[in-house]
Amino acid sequence: MNHIIAQLLPAAGILTDIYTAPIRKILWINQIIAGNQSAISDTIRVSIAKAGALDNPSQYLYYDVAMCANSTTVFDLVLNLNPGDVIRVYSTNGTTAFNIFGVTFDNLRGS
Repeated sequence: MNHIIAQLLPAAGILTDIYTAPIRKILWINQIIAGNQSAISDTIRVSIAKAGALDNPSQYLYYDVAMCANSTTVFDLVLNLNPGDVIRVYSTNGTTAFNIFGVTFDNLRGS
C-alpha cells in the first residue's frame, strides 16, 4: 500500500537529506510532491545519492525546477532504492515542502 515515506521543509539554500533507505527493506518511490507555501516563486532540486555518496551533479533527478508562487508540482516516478541510498532536496528560498510517497517491503534475503 502506498504511504508517506518522508516529509520536509528544508532550510533555504541547503541541500538536505530527507530520507535514507533502510537496511533490510525494499523501497519503491512512486511520487514526490513539492508544494511552494509562499507568495513568491522558488527553485527546487531533488537528488538520489547511491549509498549516501557526497553531492554530485549526476545524482539529480530534478535540477533548478521553477516553482510558481503558491503552487504544487507532482513528480510521478517509479524508483527502487537500495539500502543506504539517500534522497536529498533543496529549495532556494526555503518555502517549498516536499512529500515522498512509496511502498516498503521486508527484504527476505536479509541484505
